[in-house]
Amino acid sequence: MNTNPPESPSGAVFHEVAQNLYRLESSGTYYALFKRGGKQIRKSLKTTDPALARRRLADLRDKVSRLNQTKGASKLTFAELAARWLATHRVHLKEKSISRLDTCLKGLAPYLGQVPIRNIAAQHCEDWLTHRATEISPSSYKHERRTLIAVLDYAVRDGLILDNVARICVPTRKIPHPQIVIPSREQFCTLVQTIREADIRAQQIGTAH
Repeated sequence: MNTNPPESPSGAVFHEVAQNLYRLESSGTYYALFKRGGKQIRKSLKTTDPALARRRLADLRDKVSRLNQTKGASKLTFAELAARWLATHRVHLKEKSISRLDTCLKGLAPYLGQVPIRNIAAQHCEDWLTHRATEISPSSYKHERRTLIAVLDYAVRDGLILDNVARICVPTRKIPHPQIVIPSREQFCTLVQTIREADIRAQQIGTAH
């Protein structure tokens, strides 16, 4: 059965394979199509293998069934959800840790803060990655990335979004280890001489030996 699901790309032809499962004629890629709360959810299953497509469809169907349909849930912004997430951590984390998380959220706010949580896409995470992340230390990057992923995982858990896009589009960043430089004999002697000349206590130690 050929059908063009609503809002399908112009000229794209989909073949209905099973309930909620479609195959794009031009590429053979399978797509899932659901309706939830009066809205259409169409998502590529990223495979041309029918067996794998059915397994991924089952997983996606489970996620869609858990989507939060509470009034106002679709308007909840990243900043609002992040504040709720942070509040849940206050009961078991030290104030120093809470302060660090709050600093991370402030770093993320210009790029995601006012975006409705359901509208957050890879582009928003990449905006943070290409602007903010290039200006902060590897350690700060690590903490902000971890905070971003944690907030979006919280959104997945509460059925506000299907998947955490940050896990895919925001890579890890290695923290370089400090390089230990061993001075040459000449440099060591110069260092000792400098210390002796700068500190009377070092002179006394040198005399004692």
